[in-house]
Amino acid sequence: MKYLFLFILIAFSVSIAQEVAISTAAGGQVSPDVATDGSKYFVIWEDTRAGTGNPNIFGRSINGDGSLPGFETPVQSIPGYQRIPAVEFIDEVYIGAWMDQVSGYAVHGKSIDTSGTPTFIAFDIAPASGMIQNIDCLLYTSDAADEEDSVDLGGRRII
Repeated sequence: MKYLFLFILIAFSVSIAQEVAISTAAGGQVSPDVATDGSKYFVIWEDTRAGTGNPNIFGRSINGDGSLPGFETPVQSIPGYQRIPAVEFIDEVYIGAWMDQVSGYAVHGKSIDTSGTPTFIAFDIAPASGMIQNIDCLLYTSDAADEEDSVDLGGRRII
């Protein structure tokens, strides 16, 4: 049986590696990604507890000390394939994103509050494409307070 683990390395005055079981559900839990709001974490992963023909996206909040408040949360759990998840903390919420083969290789997302609760409705990030290799999708952050400030963008490619 496989379990999804997150290894947290706290590197302040003392380095401590702590192993925390994030999911012990049946099926496979693969392709994890994690983001932080500066004090807590949110981890997101592809999950096949509903069967290998129906991978979904699950997530879970983690406190800064490694304890697990609440339970695993289905971020997107509908029939069909939701794969390759990513998460980033942007403007006081986590943004979870994934590739969705249900709607023709589109990229969708949901906002997730700091307690780990996702919104009900997914939003489009990149429209359906014939081949997922043709979609470049970035999650980004900006520290600009308004349009007159200079903008420093930070981001990473997710798909």
